Amino acid sequence: MNRIRICSVCGKKFKIMDYHASKRMFCSKECQKKRASEKAREKFRKKKPPFNLTKKCVICDKEFKVKNYLFNCQQTCSEECRKEQKIRRENLPKNIRKRKKSFRKHYREMKQKDPFRYKASLFKERLRWGKGATQKMMKFIANYLGEPCGYCGKILTLDNMSLDHKVPLRFNTTKNTSEAEKLNQEENLHMVCRECNHIKGEIPHKKYTKLIKFLNEDKELGDIIRKRLKSSYLIYKR
Repeated sequence: MNRIRICSVCGKKFKIMDYHASKRMFCSKECQKKRASEKAREKFRKKKPPFNLTKKCVICDKEFKVKNYLFNCQQTCSEECRKEQKIRRENLPKNIRKRKKSFRKHYREMKQKDPFRYKASLFKERLRWGKGATQKMMKFIANYLGEPCGYCGKILTLDNMSLDHKVPLRFNTTKNTSEAEKLNQEENLHMVCRECNHIKGEIPHKKYTKLIKFLNEDKELGDIIRKRLKSSYLIYKR
């Protein structure tokens, strides 16, 4: 037998069978998704009650109030301004629309033409050295190229090289920018092969050297432990 039920979101009537009576509460999947999003917002509001912030509209330059969880998303004060924003984006020139694609092409071309500069640009992103960071990083890499790794003794090249912190960044418990900048200085950095950096993880430099001395005493046991450490790092990253 068919039954008639009212949707709890849109208020429309819809028919259901007897075996769906205890399960189906919405007329369509769209209403179900809306209800799920409302529940998620309610949970967020219970944990952290929302508060209003002032922000300027991108189009009309009026100040309007926004809730804290929509501050980075909402840029307009009304639906009219939002529609105008869409029209302006559609009328933008192709160069501005395809800026991201051109940025990726720039890095691809740099990887083929000048791999040394490409490697330096990758390493300097999270260090926040300021102006001239790529040139400083290129000099820093040049000091380690062709030399053996400090842990395993492999010769370092641009393919197997990786940047490592002697004192890891996780020891910055206070989360201050000043302490993070100290850990990102050249004194706390050194180049190591990629495999050793994967195995080392977040272990400090002094403790890891003690572990290497212990593993070098028995080679069979050392190889087993290194394989275990490497596999555990890869599983953890997934």
